[in-house]
Amino acid sequence: MPKKQQLSERLYKLHLECATLWPTTWHLIQSTIDSSIQQQIDNHYNRLNKKLDHLLQNNQQSALNRHTVRLFTESDDTRGCNNTICPPEDEHTARNMLRIIMKYI
Repeated sequence: MPKKQQLSERLYKLHLECATLWPTTWHLIQSTIDSSIQQQIDNHYNRLNKKLDHLLQNNQQSALNRHTVRLFTESDDTRGCNNTICPPEDEHTARNMLRIIMKYI
């Protein structure tokens, strides 16, 4: 029998045993236990989400600090391409441009 199934059966038997021992109060006891466990789980996931948000924010901020991107404007177009993407002058420049672009994809 798989371990998960064994644990489920054991938990079910314990639940029946507790219900027999405390027939009038077991429902309240179980509800209190469930609420406590749920609160601990919620706290744990809230902390994990805050840490993840903080890491993502730091990662995005450091990426922005490393690379300053300036938009290409018409006045920057010294090659006369009329606001279109011009092919690079040589293969080396083309490879460098492709390598830079791939960092952002």
